[in-house]
Amino acid sequence: MRNYSIDTLKLICAILVIYIHTPQPEIWETFITPIIRTAVPIFFMISGYFTYGKKNINKVIIKRIIYLAKILCWGFLLYALLFFIANGKDSLAHLSNIFTKRFVLFNSVPLGMHLWYIFAYIYVLIIILFVHRFNLYKLLFYITPIILVMTLAVGRYCEITGISMHTRNFLFTGLPFFSIGMMIKRAKKLPSKRFAIISSLIIYIISIFEVKYICEGSGDYYATTIPLSILIFILFLNIKQTTDNIFSKTGREDSLYIYLFHFIFAILLATKCNTVPYLPYYSAPLVFCLTMILIMVLRRLKIIGRII
Repeated sequence: MRNYSIDTLKLICAILVIYIHTPQPEIWETFITPIIRTAVPIFFMISGYFTYGKKNINKVIIKRIIYLAKILCWGFLLYALLFFIANGKDSLAHLSNIFTKRFVLFNSVPLGMHLWYIFAYIYVLIIILFVHRFNLYKLLFYITPIILVMTLAVGRYCEITGISMHTRNFLFTGLPFFSIGMMIKRAKKLPSKRFAIISSLIIYIISIFEVKYICEGSGDYYATTIPLSILIFILFLNIKQTTDNIFSKTGREDSLYIYLFHFIFAILLATKCNTVPYLPYYSAPLVFCLTMILIMVLRRLKIIGRII
C-alpha cells in the first residue's frame, strides 16, 4: 500500500524551496532557516529511498535520467529566454559559463541557478548505475559520512578549515543524501514516530543557535541540517497516510514543476522588495499561488505531459 505521506512531504519541501528563494523578514529568518534548509536533502533522500531495491533498477534509472534531462533542457531554454528578454546581449556572457568547470563538475547552471538540483540529480543517478552494476553499495554507504563531513568543512565551516568549495552539487549534496535515503530503505527497523518528533524538536532548537551564533561560512546546509532532515523524513515514513488527498496528489504530480517554475516569480518579486510594502511577509505564499496557476494553465494547454 502506498504511503501518501511522502507525497505530502514532497509538496512541503517544494514550498520550503520557495522560501529559500524569496526574501524573508529578519524577524523570523533565523527560525525558519533550519527548516527550509532541509528541503533539498529530503528531496534527494526520497529519491534514494524509492530507487533502492527496485526491480529492473537499470531501466528505471535510465528512464528517470532521460525524463530529468528533458526537464533540464526545457528549464534552461526557458530561463535563458527570460534572461535574454530582460538583459539582451549581456546574456551571452553568462552563457559562456556553460563551458566552465563550475557547470561540468559542480552543476552550476547559468541563467537558472536553481536548476543545479536537476542537473545534480542526473549525475547522482548515473553514479548509482555504476554502483549497482559493480555492487558498490557498501562502499557508497561507508564514504557517505566522510562526504558529509567534507561538505561541512569546505562549506558552512570553511572559515575554520580555511578551505572553501562550491557544495551545491551532486557530490557534496546529492550523492550523500541519496545514499542516506537508500540506507533508510535498507534498514530493518526505523525509529518510532515519537522518537522522531522529540529528536526533531531538540535538533531544531540546537539548529537555531547554530544559524544565529556559529556559522558564518558558505554552503547550503548546517551540521544540524543533516540529522534534522533525516528525522523529518523518518517522521513522515512513520505517519503512513493511506488515503490520497489534494496535498499528496499535488506533491506527487507537481513538486518538480513547482521547483522548475517558481523561480520565475521569485525573481520578479525580488525586484519589488523595496517598493511593495511588507512583501517579504507574504512573498513565498504569493509565489506558490502564482506557480500553481501557471502549472494549471500549462496542464490545460497540454504543455505539461506532452512537451515538458
